[in-house]
Amino acid sequence: MDELTFGEYEYFKINVKDLVILPQIRKTKNEIADELIESIKNTDLINLPDVVKLTPDELYKHINFINRLWKKKISIKPFKMIDGHYYVVIAGHTRVDALKEIAKRQNCNVNVWVKIHKTNNSKEILAKQIAENYHSKPKIEERSVAIIEYYKLGLKDGDWSNKTEFVKQNASINKDLLYDAVSFANLPVEIQKYVFEKNVPYAIAIALGRMYDLIKRVEEDKLDSSISLDNAIKEHYIKLVAMIQKNKKNKKSIQSNLDMLSAYKETLKDHFKPKEEMQQIMLDELLGAPDRQYEVREQQIRDEHRNVKMALNRVPFKLYQEFLYLDTEITGIDNQEQITDIEHLYNQHIKRHFISKD
Repeated sequence: MDELTFGEYEYFKINVKDLVILPQIRKTKNEIADELIESIKNTDLINLPDVVKLTPDELYKHINFINRLWKKKISIKPFKMIDGHYYVVIAGHTRVDALKEIAKRQNCNVNVWVKIHKTNNSKEILAKQIAENYHSKPKIEERSVAIIEYYKLGLKDGDWSNKTEFVKQNASINKDLLYDAVSFANLPVEIQKYVFEKNVPYAIAIALGRMYDLIKRVEEDKLDSSISLDNAIKEHYIKLVAMIQKNKKNKKSIQSNLDMLSAYKETLKDHFKPKEEMQQIMLDELLGAPDRQYEVREQQIRDEHRNVKMALNRVPFKLYQEFLYLDTEITGIDNQEQITDIEHLYNQHIKRHFISKD
């Protein structure tokens, strides 16, 4: 492995297989364009991957933070240590993936120069990652991951107590980008991952995140103090996701869903407005009377949830299947029988329409 120092950075030449790429929170990986692979093969890399050099203890602490935040189970064991350190990619993931694909196709070792950033803890790593991503401009969802992680870690360490302070302390980064990412961070982690799997557009997810405080206030007004507010909020959100997915086939589904969420938000706001007696009765029927016992409210939420979920039987099979997995993760409801049934119906449809008979 070669080493150079130029300006404020150190540069290393390393086998691309030895670079550590921490798993992204979404299941699906970026497609590696053949054009990028050919460009790298013909001209080498113009923009070098950005890397941090970590000791085992430093990487272990960073992985633990990611695991706690995203409810993952990343292990340090699969990663290769070189001379007592791990070389972790913080920007240029797609380029590194392309290089690994070249090595795989040509069945050879591919060495690459990388730029080493001098940092050793999660906060500094994420700050560097945000800065590099801001300049290289990957997909908006990818940029938001580092921002969310940085925001959550700062909250934990007391660097800022709310999103306004966070934005003020990071004035060098686009304010709208920060506010959008922080709004998105309001969503339950399970739904965040569902969005990164490309099941819900990021713009819609931001709108969902902006409704968090209002949803929390409504649920606080209705729940017995002994019941988990977190679970009630998750139930509320899974119902909204189902409503969004029902509208998926609409060609103008993004705007339609944004309009639907806007109208739904106004309905929630109505809960806190003074009403005449008959208006209040109608509102209570929609949202549940504030003085009801939790059991009644819980059953109402579950009935609404079940009805919306049943209406999803006309959306594409894979989308419906992914939603049912999310539903199980959020609510604890066992949907395996329903998943098995739709898989059976889907396989029958494929055989009937696409597999020729002998």
